[in-house]
Amino acid sequence: MTVATVSSMGAFAIGSLMISLGAQIAEDLIHTDNVLIAGLSIAVFAVAVATGAFLGQRGTPTRVIVFGGVVGAVGCALLVLSSDLANMPIYLLAGLGLGVGNGLMFVGALRTLNLHAPPGHRAGLLSVLYLVSYLTQGLVAVAIGLCAGTMGFDGAITLWAWIIGGICLAATASALVGSRPAADPTVIPVD
Repeated sequence: MTVATVSSMGAFAIGSLMISLGAQIAEDLIHTDNVLIAGLSIAVFAVAVATGAFLGQRGTPTRVIVFGGVVGAVGCALLVLSSDLANMPIYLLAGLGLGVGNGLMFVGALRTLNLHAPPGHRAGLLSVLYLVSYLTQGLVAVAIGLCAGTMGFDGAITLWAWIIGGICLAATASALVGSRPAADPTVIPVD
């Protein structure tokens, strides 16, 4: 359940950043006043989420989460770079990476939960997963807003992009650690 939770939290944190603030980032940090271009950045993210979710149906849930976490973290780094350079092509590439990472991590989380949850508890565990994920999304949005009030919008986006990138990498690490088979306690290692 830990792997699924961390992965889903990463996906929803990305969603909080891009869905609620993507157009504002394009306007304030990339310095575009073209509403069509700002909207395009959100459309790229949305299409990338769907693509990631579709691709997440292939491969093991562990591989899906590992790849999604890495792609999400790279997307966060590209977001910071695009903001620093005020570069729209890099921002669109960041939205692509963040979207694919989001889709992969969320589908990987759902597939992990479905694979490992006992059938009689699956609905309850899925409800808990959604509760934690939506709480994460709401708390990240509020935290970014509070940070923006004290350190400015650019500083808040930079800080939270790195934090969310860290969550993505934590999802990758938890998937890798969680996929290792447990040691057999009946086997005594020979020195």
